[in-house]
Amino acid sequence: AADAAAVRARVDEASRALAASGFVNYFGLQRFGTGAVATHTVGAALLKGDWAGAADLILRPREGEHPEATAARRVYADGDGSDACLAAAIEAMPRWMLAERSLLRGLQKCGGARSNDFVGALAALPRTLRSMYVHAFQSYLWNAAASRRAELYGLELAAEGDLVLAAEDGGGKPPLTGIPEVRLVTAEEAAAGSVPASRVVLPLAGAATRLPANEVAQVYKALAAEAGVELDVSKPAPHAVREYSVHGNPGAYRKLLVRPADFSFEIVGYDDPKADITPTNFDTLGQSLDAGGEGARTQEQGRQGRGADAGAG
Repeated sequence: AADAAAVRARVDEASRALAASGFVNYFGLQRFGTGAVATHTVGAALLKGDWAGAADLILRPREGEHPEATAARRVYADGDGSDACLAAAIEAMPRWMLAERSLLRGLQKCGGARSNDFVGALAALPRTLRSMYVHAFQSYLWNAAASRRAELYGLELAAEGDLVLAAEDGGGKPPLTGIPEVRLVTAEEAAAGSVPASRVVLPLAGAATRLPANEVAQVYKALAAEAGVELDVSKPAPHAVREYSVHGNPGAYRKLLVRPADFSFEIVGYDDPKADITPTNFDTLGQSLDAGGEGARTQEQGRQGRGADAGAG
């Protein structure tokens, strides 16, 4: 009983904190993939112009995959990059491996892996997938920056050098590039505690965004440098393919915190492990259908009764 009371107290505290302060607006695992090769590593290779490296990350054998997928990747890895090798790899590759099959076909069209036209081969990937790789790297930096921001300054108030949307001051200009105008939180505002952390935004680093003017900026710079990616667009682009370039990607801003609307919670106890604690959507739908069916039967019975009365007359 004591343990149950302690659990209830912790759940109650966490739920109230969620309602009051919200949660850190992290990008989820779907943005990065759950395989041995994270999508943001492919994005980093593209951004720095390592075309062969990006193709290798997509096609190389990896741990933990379905045996059929592993065998197909091995056909490519053990081959010589010739057209015959690529054809064999495509034949072996399961149809659900869309990215890999598209890239292999792209390599075929560009003269095989030995031609070194990996840029042309990568263009065979669906456009949404190509964009996802670059966005995954931006999201990777954002998540790391959000964690560091919470660690350094907490989640209650904005700190000096944080970024906030200027439009929330009432004087922001409509964005011309689709990127909203931001401003820095001043030392005076931070000292007064006048700006809540719910206003703070962090950049998905790109050509039209800026970094915070505090320690959080170092997260972006350090992780990008570690990956070999240059975020400073005042410097020359590392390659001419704008689709895979920080220079060709405007970036965006994302709120650090999200506060759920109309949030409520209830702690429900039970003794029977097989008992339904709360009705599911299916249960609710079934009740609605049952109610509708009963109403329809009642109406049909009424029509039949009126018909019988009319015939009797």
